[in-house]
Amino acid sequence: MRVVSVHSVQTRTCAHCAALTADRRVFRMKDARGLVLNCLGCAVRDGRLLRRAALTALVVGTILTLINQGPAIFGGDIHDSLAWKIPLTYSVPFLVVTFGALANAAERLRGGPQEDGSPRPPSRD
Repeated sequence: MRVVSVHSVQTRTCAHCAALTADRRVFRMKDARGLVLNCLGCAVRDGRLLRRAALTALVVGTILTLINQGPAIFGGDIHDSLAWKIPLTYSVPFLVVTFGALANAAERLRGGPQEDGSPRPPSRD
């Protein structure tokens, strides 16, 4: 395994809260110090990740709401079902971006090349 940071990789602790973590719950995130390893709780609360997910949800959610519910909203035909449809339309892109970023961060930790430069075999977890 390549050593990225002596503190976070070798000791397997979260760079943010210093909690001991298992390999499956470590996510490589970027902060002011560069690439660090975070536990799941700290990775989900990462400010950059949340801003990106919120911005994506705002843009994509607004477009989808206008496409799917625009005639009802602008036509004045507002039903009670819009009370759950519109928030769901915004939450789906938020969750997709969040889970996608976490999956990407976890995969990079396990899936990089081996020390000799050859590709790492697929994990079986």
